Amino acid sequence: MYSIANEPESAAEGAREFLEELAQYAKSLDPTRPVLYTSHRHLADRALGVGDVIALNMYYGWYSYSGDIEAGVRAAAEVLREVRRRFPEKPILITEFGADAIYGLHHDPPVVWSEEYQAAFLRRYIEELSGEVAGMFIWNFADFRTPQGRRGPLRPIYNRKGIFTRDRQPKASAPAVAELYKRLSRRG
Repeated sequence: MYSIANEPESAAEGAREFLEELAQYAKSLDPTRPVLYTSHRHLADRALGVGDVIALNMYYGWYSYSGDIEAGVRAAAEVLREVRRRFPEKPILITEFGADAIYGLHHDPPVVWSEEYQAAFLRRYIEELSGEVAGMFIWNFADFRTPQGRRGPLRPIYNRKGIFTRDRQPKASAPAVAELYKRLSRRG
């Protein structure tokens, strides 16, 4: 599969034409591989449907509906239903989903930035949305360092959406995800 863009400004004027041209160019180089770009604009995306696969980065319950996982999952499900209605013939992937967790921060009930919130977020997304899509990709395997910049205080030194720390210590979400994947694999 070839990805021609990740989170481009696809709600902008001219985005569709630009991404169509990129998709055609990629196909001219190798017509055997599916082409996609990853959208974070969802229903406002003017180019949605360009390519062979629809790829969506979804963070409802983190960047929007922060602290309300159930509202976030409902919002994500509504987007998926509408995308499926518009493009019934195309496979849909959730190419990123996740919530940050600071290793060692525990709270009951789960609150944002806690390991429990991250585990609950991933659990609910996988339970509720995996049957609606061709595939889902957790963002991210492990925490990683990020530059300071426009996201400012949202990313203090690290992107902490990993289910493992930067030095590969498991967070509470790691065993939760492993158990979910085992259950899903038995479903067939």
